[in-house]
Amino acid sequence: MLTEIWSARGCDKPVHFMPMAGFFQGGGISSNKKDAIAVVGNLGALPAVGAKAANSLQDLVAANCPDGTSEAQISDIVSRVTSETFKGNVAKDVLAALSLPATSLLDPTILRLATAVDRMLRLISRYSKVNSLRGLPVDLYGTGWKEAFPDHEGFTFCGQVAHPEVVNVLGRYKATLNFDPGFEDGQHDRVLSALAQGTHVITNENRFPSEIPSAAEGIHTFPYAAVDICEAAENALLRARGEDLELDSKDLILRHGWIERFYELTKRINEIEPASAN
Repeated sequence: MLTEIWSARGCDKPVHFMPMAGFFQGGGISSNKKDAIAVVGNLGALPAVGAKAANSLQDLVAANCPDGTSEAQISDIVSRVTSETFKGNVAKDVLAALSLPATSLLDPTILRLATAVDRMLRLISRYSKVNSLRGLPVDLYGTGWKEAFPDHEGFTFCGQVAHPEVVNVLGRYKATLNFDPGFEDGQHDRVLSALAQGTHVITNENRFPSEIPSAAEGIHTFPYAAVDICEAAENALLRARGEDLELDSKDLILRHGWIERFYELTKRINEIEPASAN
């Protein structure tokens, strides 16, 4: 979205910025990791503030679209975000379907629509992906899992975990499943937090891993829109059982923390629009 907003200011040169949710931490690498996949996060999500509720995605989009939205545009939004090629960027597809510029996200109505759709898709995505892991050793932290999967073989329900303890939890397992916030070009801080502790990561395909080639052996991907991710999960456990994942956690922090990323962003912006021109 940064590239689109920058283009709206009259600059046609790309601004590439890799966003990341949260602030990751590196910890010590445990030599006695549990042979299981850690899933950390709630099944549900807080409702979008001010959004109208609905039982289906089609109804949700229709209920929260701005006045004057056509049936064709509503169907286009649903079609885009349920496509096999969908990469998780709800805002981008909502804007495209409504033929709006990126700056329209500043409109509360458009932002509320995108947020409501994103929340429902996250719920659907988390349910389907975890459901596909039936039979594998999976420890689930957070709310909603036990009610959704009361009889799944291999599943252990570990209750809630305080946010400051998430990093420690990730470090105790051979692998973890990452739920992305829907970035096309960035990932959750837990990807790096897990890798820095020698834990393999199962996550959606993304440009982000190419930024950390040294960690490629510890990242196991699946298409964002995939329903069944069992193959990626099995590969992660197989690799984790075969050999320890050894990465330079200090290098990850120095090269991929928020401070470094913002530094790179401002440097690239200044290359396009020098400070002296302001």
